[in-house]
Amino acid sequence: MNSRDNSLFRFFYFAITILLLASVIATVIYISIPLADDHSSDGSSSSQDSPTYRPGTDTTDFVSLLGQTQDAGIAYQDKIMFFGESTTFHMIKRGVLSDGTATKQVIRPVDSTLTLIYFDIDNGQLISPSTGESTTFRGVIAAEKPAYLLLNFGINGLNYNVGMRGDNQKSYFLGQYQALIDIVKSVSPQTIIILQSVYPVADSADCETRFACTVAQANERIDALNQSIMDLAQKNKIYYLNSSEIMKDKNGNLKAAYAEDITSDCMHLNDAGYQAVLSYIRTHSAQ
Repeated sequence: MNSRDNSLFRFFYFAITILLLASVIATVIYISIPLADDHSSDGSSSSQDSPTYRPGTDTTDFVSLLGQTQDAGIAYQDKIMFFGESTTFHMIKRGVLSDGTATKQVIRPVDSTLTLIYFDIDNGQLISPSTGESTTFRGVIAAEKPAYLLLNFGINGLNYNVGMRGDNQKSYFLGQYQALIDIVKSVSPQTIIILQSVYPVADSADCETRFACTVAQANERIDALNQSIMDLAQKNKIYYLNSSEIMKDKNGNLKAAYAEDITSDCMHLNDAGYQAVLSYIRTHSAQ
């Protein structure tokens, strides 16, 4: 073999070696990428256990209950719009959200509090947070189109809502709740809906007057109502936030440290109570 042939042989040998080496490296990278993305080094999932839900996606295996996540931070909290009864409305006067008492995250009724079984879903007037104008629920959602909407209803009219005088009452309450959900899905289909559990009530003198039953009975009914609300969330493939679990003392009552006035009021929260709820919201995020 002359020197020219010898040089060609070495050139082809070198080229083939480089190609084989590149092929091996590409194969190793291809195999390792899914493994790195799928789990962290300790074998735990890199995201919450529930399948990620986004409106319009496949929800065949959807689980409504929001599991624990890393703290999503204030940026996530600021994207949430809240609508509910006085326990939600009081977030304004407590100034616990961004912008304090001037927050634009709470939808509120024109009058004082709101009881879902008496609320006219189509014509009842609410205040749109951004504009301050009076409009219907449909009008508020159409104007605001919130990224997240957290609904919290059920403590007002509790005995009616759990069907203490007949299942038709319970069905009516859930039907009203369903009507709110349907409007949001229709008017703002990209809004992620979260149904929040009803808070427990505290052991106070006001409880029996307010609910015509003992504290223990009231909290048993709240637990039953929350199960129905979670079922409604699962039926609609939307999220359920079980924040009530952190509000209970060892007897299942609202912790005294979270109650607005333990000597009289049995259901409203103080600053510490709202901060506990907001922390739970951020650490059980739907993002």
